[in-house]
Amino acid sequence: MPAGNAGADADAATVRATIGAGTANNTGLAVLDFGAAPGRTEANLVVTGQANILDTSVVNTFASLASTADHSSDEHRVEALRFKIGSIVAGVGFTIFAECLKGITWGRWNVYWTWI
Repeated sequence: MPAGNAGADADAATVRATIGAGTANNTGLAVLDFGAAPGRTEANLVVTGQANILDTSVVNTFASLASTADHSSDEHRVEALRFKIGSIVAGVGFTIFAECLKGITWGRWNVYWTWI
């Protein structure tokens, strides 16, 4: 992530995901926060509580269409957000990195994740 957004780490929420942890259904819903308006181009958060994740696990993410207090389901459908996964730590979790491809965005966005 560019150094210009170093403050994003300070704002990142830590998510303790318990839905499906340690089962075949390793899935969850996380909330990425791009901060107050006018927002920023990038955000990230750490998903923990994944006792069975391996450093070789494959993690997928995709936008949820569920609304948040900041954005409607339609906004979730059309906003150009890209998600990447990094920092997979065996027995712990991973980091979701998000980028707004059309400049900046603000507020909270729902993102589903799953890993195998």
